[in-house]
Amino acid sequence: MPAGPDDYYKDAGTKILDFFAGFFGVCLLIGGGVAAVAYNKLPGSWTPGLIFAGAVLAVAAIALFFVAGRRYIALGMIAVLIVPALVLGACALFLLGSRH
Repeated sequence: MPAGPDDYYKDAGTKILDFFAGFFGVCLLIGGGVAAVAYNKLPGSWTPGLIFAGAVLAVAAIALFFVAGRRYIALGMIAVLIVPALVLGACALFLLGSRH
């Protein structure tokens, strides 16, 4: 039986550390994939497969961390997707909303 979230997280420092581990861990993986494609270390035909495999692995990892009781790692991984979308939306609203 997996440990519950209350079994692992005894203090706020552990929660913060797990959140940042999830957030920056995904950032490093995405950055490594982008760098590999940008510097032509992979053939062009591998790029869509690499993106698809990365997305599948990210979703599987998020689900795994939620089931394992390490929800703050999963929340950090989700934040990597949400924060850029919010920034993009705010920029689009600012730029497109000022045309009136």
